[in-house]
Amino acid sequence: QEAKKRSTKLVLTGHSLGGGIAEIVAAKLDVKALVWSAPGTRYSQAYFSGNDTGSVSEERMQRDTVVVVPDNDAVPRVDSQQSVVQRIQCFRKFHMPVNYFTGTAECHKIQKS
Repeated sequence: QEAKKRSTKLVLTGHSLGGGIAEIVAAKLDVKALVWSAPGTRYSQAYFSGNDTGSVSEERMQRDTVVVVPDNDAVPRVDSQQSVVQRIQCFRKFHMPVNYFTGTAECHKIQKS
């Protein structure tokens, strides 16, 4: 709230579980978030929702948060994504395709995002 008073731009970021937490906090505080390879937040969104001010609604998740999801990364598919999803390709060195079954080990790394 202090950032809003000062007209400061605040964007929460995170990767993997940190990204999932950033999504929920962003929706709760009504700020923006840009996260990478975060697990889906449908269950968490339902847990933190309510009719009170600061509820984590699907509308807030879609309005305030973007999730970058590399292809073949299983972590973002743990639950349904409620935020805007930006898909990106994940390749090996020399632009070689990544195997679907080993993709999470290769594509979940922040360097691939």
